[in-house]
Formats: sequence, structure tokens, C-alpha cells
Amino acid sequence: MKTIDIVTSNNVTIQYELSSIAKRFVGLLLDMVIWWTYLGIVIYVSTLIFVGVTSLAPEQVTWNTWGASSNNSYWIYLLVAILSLILVTIIYIPVFFYRFLSEYLFSGRTVGKMATGVRVIKVNGEIPSLTDYFLRSSFMLIDYWMSLGSFGFLTASSSDRNQRIGDMVAGTVVIQVKPTINYTIHDILSIKTAENYTPEYPGVTSLTDDDMLLIKNAIQRVRKFPNKNHKKLIVDLAQKCQNVLALEKIPDNKLTFLKTLLQDYIVLTRS
Repeated sequence: MKTIDIVTSNNVTIQYELSSIAKRFVGLLLDMVIWWTYLGIVIYVSTLIFVGVTSLAPEQVTWNTWGASSNNSYWIYLLVAILSLILVTIIYIPVFFYRFLSEYLFSGRTVGKMATGVRVIKVNGEIPSLTDYFLRSSFMLIDYWMSLGSFGFLTASSSDRNQRIGDMVAGTVVIQVKPTINYTIHDILSIKTAENYTPEYPGVTSLTDDDMLLIKNAIQRVRKFPNKNHKKLIVDLAQKCQNVLALEKIPDNKLTFLKTLLQDYIVLTRS
């Protein structure tokens, strides 16, 4: 589960859960059902009109030396060509404008996004502008249509924020409206307070909220990506905290030590 931390103008950090690529794909499929239903209706109606107009033309058309029809069939076929151009415009323009207008009118959501419970926001937490929605929709041509979705999948899966190229250009991310983690009454009752918890490191209050946010993020990173660099970060943070708090000894398990510091800080500063 990937998340994004957004700092508000009041210096309050809000953590959003990013939408999974699978949910975004399901939402896209639902939107495509709407597109194809629309296309089917328009093509059916346009076929009826085309058949009706062409039936007005004579079966036998004779042409003079100037290439002009000896009857009114020339104008009928010209009318058919014009109608065909208009119908092509009618068919494809709404398909293109559907995404970014829907997201603009419904606060970053299309019908597919509403069904899957996700929405589009800026990486700084603000509501995207019409231009932002237009940019990310325009790059659907590259991310999905020209590559059959493979390019969008590769870029989103390799991005820390699950961003495809359109999101990167527009500066947007897709988040979960409702978090997937549900808390029960047992979780609430098990929250530690000063009455039922004895801090192991009382001096942790000398650290700041920013320090603890760094520790929290480091713990989350090593959980998601337990590679060599992230493990080294945990060791470095533990040693730094040991020096700041003037501790003679810390546990061998540096990750457990940082978790304990985080818990102590929460209890001592929030109780």
C-alpha cells in the first residue's frame, strides 16, 4: 500500500492512500463500457441516416464529359460526405472530452472512478485545474491507446506515487477516497496512553514532530522496500537518536528501537 504525505498551509501533514493500479484499471474498464455504449448508439443511428440518404440516389448514375452527374446524385453524395464528417466529429470529440470534463465537473472523478472509490488530486493536495485535467487526459493517447495500456502500466508501476506520464506532466495523483484499512473498537481501546503505558525513553520529547515524521517514514519505507539502503537508513537514524538522547546503549534491533521511540513520543506529547 503506497501513501503520499501532503503538508497543508497550516503545516499539518495529511497522509492519503494512493489508488492501486488494479483499481485504476477497473475504473478505466468501466469508463470504456460507457464509451463503447455511446459509440454503438451513435454508429447505429448514423448507419440508419446513411442508408436513408443514399436510398434517395438513383441506382444508375450517368456522367457527362465534365465529370458532373446528369442528375441530382452528385449533391446527394456530397451531403452524405458532409454528414459523415459531422458524425465522425460527433463520435470522437465526446470520447476525448469525457474524461477531463467528468473529472473537472465531479471533483476528480469519472463514473469509473466513482465506482472504484478513487479520485484525482494535485500532489500538493489542491484541487486540479481544468488545464491539469486536460493535460492528464491528453496523455491517455500515449499511456493507453497507442500502447494498449502497457506504457501507462509500466510508468505507474515503477513510480513511487503510481503516476503515469499524464499524472507526472499535470502534477496529479490518484488517491483512495476511503482507506482500505478499517479500524475496530478493539484497535481504539488498545491505544496506549500515559495511564496504561510507561515510556522507555522519556527524553524523546526533546525531538521534534519533524524528527518523528522522518522516523515514521523511514519505518514505512523499510517495511515496503526492505533493501540495503533503507536498512542502512534505519541504522543511521537509530545511531543519531542515540547521540541526541545521550543513551549509553540501544537494542540490537534498531527498527524496534525506532518504533519504541515513536510510541513513547506519541504517548508523552499527545496524552
